[in-house]
Amino acid sequence: MFPSLRTSAAYAICFALLGGDLSAAGPKERANVLVKPSRELLRSLAVARDAAANARYAEAAVELRKILSPAAGDGFLPLDSLYGSQRTVKSEAIRLLDAMPPEGRQLYEMQCKAEVERGLEEAIRRGDRAALAEIAQNHLPSGIAAEVVLLLARDALDRGAPDECLAWLRCLQAAPVAGKAREVEIAILKAAGYLMRGEPLPAREALGGLKAIAPPAAFRLGVEELTSADPPDRLLACLGGAEKSRAIAENPARSGEWPLYRGDAARNAMAAWSGALGPRRWKLGTLDGAESQQFSNWRRSDADDVLFCCLHPLIVGDLLLARSPRRLTAFDLRSGRRIWENPPPNKIKDAKNGGTERDPELWQRFWEDAPFGQISSNGSEVFLLDGLGVAQAGNSAPRAILVGGRLQIIAAKPVQPYNRLVALGLRQQGKMMWSIGGADGEGEPQLAGCFFLGPPLPHGDRLYVLAEKEGIIRLCALNAARGNLEWSLALAQADAEILVDPVRRLAGASPSMSEGILICPTSAGAAAAVDPVTRRLLWGFQYPVAENLVDRGPMGIILPGGRIQPLRRAGINRTVRDAAVVLAAGRTLLLPVEADSLYCLDSSSGELLWSCPREEMRFIAGVTADKVVLAGERGLFARNLRTGKAAWPEECVELPGKSQIIGRGFIAGQYYYLPSTWNELVKFDLDAGRIAERFPNKNPLGNLTPAGNLLISHTGNAIQVFDPAEKSAPHFSQ
Repeated sequence: MFPSLRTSAAYAICFALLGGDLSAAGPKERANVLVKPSRELLRSLAVARDAAANARYAEAAVELRKILSPAAGDGFLPLDSLYGSQRTVKSEAIRLLDAMPPEGRQLYEMQCKAEVERGLEEAIRRGDRAALAEIAQNHLPSGIAAEVVLLLARDALDRGAPDECLAWLRCLQAAPVAGKAREVEIAILKAAGYLMRGEPLPAREALGGLKAIAPPAAFRLGVEELTSADPPDRLLACLGGAEKSRAIAENPARSGEWPLYRGDAARNAMAAWSGALGPRRWKLGTLDGAESQQFSNWRRSDADDVLFCCLHPLIVGDLLLARSPRRLTAFDLRSGRRIWENPPPNKIKDAKNGGTERDPELWQRFWEDAPFGQISSNGSEVFLLDGLGVAQAGNSAPRAILVGGRLQIIAAKPVQPYNRLVALGLRQQGKMMWSIGGADGEGEPQLAGCFFLGPPLPHGDRLYVLAEKEGIIRLCALNAARGNLEWSLALAQADAEILVDPVRRLAGASPSMSEGILICPTSAGAAAAVDPVTRRLLWGFQYPVAENLVDRGPMGIILPGGRIQPLRRAGINRTVRDAAVVLAAGRTLLLPVEADSLYCLDSSSGELLWSCPREEMRFIAGVTADKVVLAGERGLFARNLRTGKAAWPEECVELPGKSQIIGRGFIAGQYYYLPSTWNELVKFDLDAGRIAERFPNKNPLGNLTPAGNLLISHTGNAIQVFDPAEKSAPHFSQ
């Protein structure tokens, strides 16, 4: 007898899940993953366009007010092409309003004026900054709201918050008509903001545009009578004198600290370290006995494959913070003394054995799990992810069985669609200050069931973290002291949930920030920019996912609620798992783990400036004033920051002999310092495109972290701290 149709289908599904090939069909076309606007928003935009085109300006103004209300939400307008930069509905509404004749804009102003005036006087009387910000957010780009924006920008400068000042001014840049009558004050405030950040070149550029004003505008800076026609250098000198007493925001790496992955919020810290690799100050193991033996066995068994540790230490004050697969340890940077451990050693179960058999969780923590190995700190707490579980890779996929004629899929380990974000007190012996996430949200019920994609980015009294729930990726703004959610924005809808996408799960995603703009990678085929001051989406950018990652494998898992999800293949080398977006000189550099190209975007608009194939490039090493430096397996590449063309005569400056890169390095001045498998610290001259010096070491090196004149190496099983070398230290000059 033939089996029933239902049973036959079950056998066919089971066969597919166990590795059979039921169809030769290619992968489906990918959908737009960036968050889509609501139907109501799109309808209002369509009505406003039609009304403006037919001179029904009162009707257009009503619809534009609906769109620009914070309660209306936002979303990205898809392009004719699936890939590229995408504008938001709100930015299109502002563009449409600016394009209307004075009659139409005046009607919009009239609708805003009465409501603004009701709250403005009271907010100023109380000194209520939050109320002023709400007025500005609700009523831009009206002229009266523009005055409130300038008030907030001046207040931010007075408080020594240049990024906040620049963010408010950027709102006026997006509304040219509202900003036109205020361009002198905008330029001066912008220049002052850049000076406070310690960036005189963009400050000069901001003032250079004033020459175009005709007739020249007169104004006063301090006791100086000036005009917009004066040379930018004179204007800059007057501003510099007025702002010199203010605290300039320093690069934390230059102050000897390294509080974030890659050093700073732009993920492009420049170190103050210089000289040669000197004597080792101290070395301490980070593993327990059986754990250490297993680590050594793995290194020997994978001798032909360079294992690239994904654990990255931080420097906060006099503490060195290093994570191992089982705990986080705080060392005294100078002496190596253990200050505290979390969890304490007596609360940790020992590793399974000392053999070569791979414990999937331990293996991933050492070599593959970027979100686990990347921690962050705001100076008082350290933030990390807990409860990450094991990423389900294709070779450890679940088994499919038939029980009573029904298909059941059994995962290799129980899977949970959530994890936890934890804050530990640095000066409280690693005491847990708060914990959020998990099944019930713990300290923040609104985040129950969320999967945090990476450690948060601290900024002021907030933390910015990317979280996913049911495939929706959101940017969440948290109160740093308590962990409660202040606001969130939906960015993207992943085409595969995090539990069934091992590439995305192991790459992770954390925001980067520069000039007050948050750039959020997703590792799902897109990135988005957010203005955290106005809480608005600025732009989105979608790119093609590598072909070997588009097609999902034949395996599947059961998610909570009984849903079956296909399991995506992990077709990516573990040494390229760096989803960090690098920001420099107003540009956004993307080398997504799931893509085959390097992209350079304008950070303000999201416009694609250039791109080039990934080829052998593993990760972005750093960005200088004119170069993007990239690391491959055997050496460094460089691209011109403005054009994307090769910046050196040689395509790749290779390491000596057959040595390979064994960890991440750092930029200091015109040099990049890189660890190699030959136990050498290799110094690359980035201007000349050559190896300048090589510093041999007796022991293996790993991920490098500079701390003033000290150098830290984390190999996965040990931390080493080196003093600077004396002039007679051995090295090889090239």
